[in-house]
Amino acid sequence: MLIDSNPADMIKVTPSDMRRAAEAWDEASDQVKNANPTDRVPEVATAMPGSAAAGQVAKLSSEFHRRFKSWCEGATEQADALRNATAEYESADQLAADEGRRQESVISHGMQDGSSGAMVNRGPAVLDPGDSPSARMSYLDKRMGGDL
Repeated sequence: MLIDSNPADMIKVTPSDMRRAAEAWDEASDQVKNANPTDRVPEVATAMPGSAAAGQVAKLSSEFHRRFKSWCEGATEQADALRNATAEYESADQLAADEGRRQESVISHGMQDGSSGAMVNRGPAVLDPGDSPSARMSYLDKRMGGDL
């Protein structure tokens, strides 16, 4: 996800970057799972029998297990959230593109008749970008027979 330098611009989302970030979180989770030292903690008790540290081995092992498991679960949740957000962005982009094409088709090929819902070919609606929004709406209203 990149943020443009102009604060007036929206956030730019790059789905491929988000997918790569999700993969990185998955890889990090796998690496942490493999690095979990919980299995080796009991060696402290055998290396230092009768010591205060040896008596705390079970507690330390349990805490290591809890923390490593929690971190891995959090990393997996982050990866899943990135994948879900990517899918939502792509879906929203597709819906916006489809709607843009639909509107372009209506403006280019005809206007919908407000009373019957049928398409009436009244030719392309060419709007002057220099006109005010109310002037453009008035123009479209006249083209549609004054139904707006």
